Amino acid sequence: QLSQVLLNEIDRNHQGFIDEEQFVAWIWRLPQDAVKSILHFPIIPEEVIAASKGQAFDSTDVATLEESSAVTDKQLLQIASEVSGRKRDWRLLANNLGFLEQETSVFEEQHSEDNQQIVEMLRAWLRKTELLSGASTLQRALRDSGNADIGNEVFQLSF
Repeated sequence: QLSQVLLNEIDRNHQGFIDEEQFVAWIWRLPQDAVKSILHFPIIPEEVIAASKGQAFDSTDVATLEESSAVTDKQLLQIASEVSGRKRDWRLLANNLGFLEQETSVFEEQHSEDNQQIVEMLRAWLRKTELLSGASTLQRALRDSGNADIGNEVFQLSF
């Protein structure tokens, strides 16, 4: 019964299911403090976090994200080539860059080849992002989508 109430609240189109766009729209309608409290669920126990704060931070273990460098078209082409050549899920990368499923479908409709779909997605992302924060955002999205190896190669990093 609770699931039916939730479905009725979110499914404004009465489809009988909730798609990504409806879910995101519903989240945006909620009070932000409620969203923060719902989505805050620490996985690492508090005592482990507290204990780790007492340890020295070794910056050699973590790659430095290039905050001030702009992403070049050559880098976008290299990323697209590597992601498609290694048969990686580029839609997950697109999602990490802020694209919704409906938006990735547009790239698929416009281009038949994976490589071109990825290039167009990356160029669309670059057009809507701030140029100076682009490299760090793209590096983080590559890492979070399971493509850290490609990010390492393109940006000469070591995650």
